Amino acid sequence: KDGLETINHAKPDDYIVKNQTDAAELYIVKQEKFMARYAYFKDAPDDFTEYYPTGKVIAIELSNDFLREQDLAKEFYFEAPWGEPVIAKENDFLVMPPDQSEIYRIARKEFFETYELM
Repeated sequence: KDGLETINHAKPDDYIVKNQTDAAELYIVKQEKFMARYAYFKDAPDDFTEYYPTGKVIAIELSNDFLREQDLAKEFYFEAPWGEPVIAKENDFLVMPPDQSEIYRIARKEFFETYELM
């Protein structure tokens, strides 16, 4: 909801995921990752199917202190696994699966609408 994060293009067999947040953000997940991270819940009326997540993530809050300690600007870009730049902003979260195989950005509001702290 705070603007365009990045651009990606789906390929055959990819899943397009629409989060059930106020922003209703869309993102692409490779079939193998989708099958490992989500389980069927129910059919939905809008041509999507509802799934629930089965995995955990490690999250780093991009607090002012963290950005200063890492010598990062309040807004910066990093490269997504698909090769496009992704914006990260102060108070966002950088998130990765426990195997640290990838890293992605989640805006603060959507993070708390999507994840539970453990």
